[in-house]
Amino acid sequence: MTWGGSPEEVAEMLASVDDETFKAALPQVPEEAIPNSIRPRALAAYQELHRQSSDPVVRLRTLLLIAEMGGANITEELKADLEKCPT
Repeated sequence: MTWGGSPEEVAEMLASVDDETFKAALPQVPEEAIPNSIRPRALAAYQELHRQSSDPVVRLRTLLLIAEMGGANITEELKADLEKCPT
């Protein structure tokens, strides 16, 4: 999926969908294309994904996205998930 719309169009589209669709679309949207008005919703979706995942690599990737969305206090979770990664 390619995002070529303006930030306003992206925000309008993402704001108009239900939570399930939003969560499904979110991984396809580059972080820099997510407008500030949608970032709290994206942050909540990423936090939920992190809580639900048992795969340490997915959890690490999600933590990085959480940080990019402005999430804080991920250091301890990051350390714990790094320790669970296969060597």
